[in-house]
Amino acid sequence: MAKSSVSPAAQSLELEAPSYRWVVMLTWTGVHTWGYILLETIGLFLPSMREEMGLSPEQEGWLSASAMIGNLALALPAGWLMSRFSPKAVSTITFYAAAALAVLQGMAPVYWILLAWRFVFGVVMMVREPAGTMLTKQWVPAREIVIVNSLRSALWGFVAVGFIAVPLIMQLLDDNWRMTFYAFGASSFALAVVWHVLGRERRTEEYASEMRSQTGTPITSLFRYPELWLVSVGMLGISATWTAFTTFWPSFMLDEHDISLTLSAGVISVSGMVAGAGGIAVGFAVSRVGRKKTVLWLSGLLAAGSSILMLHVSAVGYLMVLGALNGMAWTLFPVVMTIPFELKNIKPREIAVTMGLLTTAMWVGGVIGPVLAGYIQGVTDDLGLALTVTSLCALVMTASGLLLPRRFDDK
Repeated sequence: MAKSSVSPAAQSLELEAPSYRWVVMLTWTGVHTWGYILLETIGLFLPSMREEMGLSPEQEGWLSASAMIGNLALALPAGWLMSRFSPKAVSTITFYAAAALAVLQGMAPVYWILLAWRFVFGVVMMVREPAGTMLTKQWVPAREIVIVNSLRSALWGFVAVGFIAVPLIMQLLDDNWRMTFYAFGASSFALAVVWHVLGRERRTEEYASEMRSQTGTPITSLFRYPELWLVSVGMLGISATWTAFTTFWPSFMLDEHDISLTLSAGVISVSGMVAGAGGIAVGFAVSRVGRKKTVLWLSGLLAAGSSILMLHVSAVGYLMVLGALNGMAWTLFPVVMTIPFELKNIKPREIAVTMGLLTTAMWVGGVIGPVLAGYIQGVTDDLGLALTVTSLCALVMTASGLLLPRRFDDK
């Protein structure tokens, strides 16, 4: 894998129509997001896995968290190291690797091997994150970053589709979770080929100059921007709520309210689709009127409140409404991921590192949520209590948003 440099071929990309940035960014995000379907929908596989492997609640929690654990140590180093290499090459290699790992998870003969392959899968997902940041910096003008992040957020509708597709695919495959993993592996490989063909870089002179101006290690940028730590702590809390909820809520509704996995998946998919569409609206609004601080603290309230209410409602219509409200909470992601690009005098590699901090916090929350829920259920035999506690974790984002400086509500 060669280090990034400004070659004549790359410089010629400066002459291309800027509109190609939409092809690059949406293709990259679409392929990357497809991998999250396999990561986020693990809760829909758990009933079948539990029956075959005899899993305990604690094992189920660790299985959900395993894809995120490696990222706790790797997110910041990945931002520092992978920002030195060609973002297209990093993306291409990891897209193909993710497809192979989907198949290997389906082949796992025992729990511990499945756990290990999901751990490696999460590492691969993390390694490519800095590449997306660098491509954004190459292709997208500063004024459009919040809009692009909103469109990227909209592609999380892929994950919503996944929550609908997984139960249907499993039904077609006689509830065989392994064959479903193979199907995801095949589709991931096809999408990797699409990126391989369409993905490009655009290393302008301005970009190259900013890269050359980087002195010292970009890690030091983390200590210049304390507001990043506030937002990161909030991301940890709200991510803990999301991962615990998507892991255990389908099983809870099946056992407590006799709500099928297909219906639970439909409610979660409504949440995802509203998050995607709402993310576009919020992104455009923030680009015009500001109010980032307000979006963050309101999102924490919505996530906690809607998640708790969804534990006590069994009427389909009300569940769909609550799912939609829950989805509105996740429209904060385009706003959060725009903040590093707007910090004063920040360099491209520093942006990758600061994004690594936000991603690390998200993964930490992703580990804490299901592990905490599984532990509480194991001790109390009360999954409802476990999900109530983890739902309250989202209020950390409310506190973070309220504590941010007032300038984050400016345009």
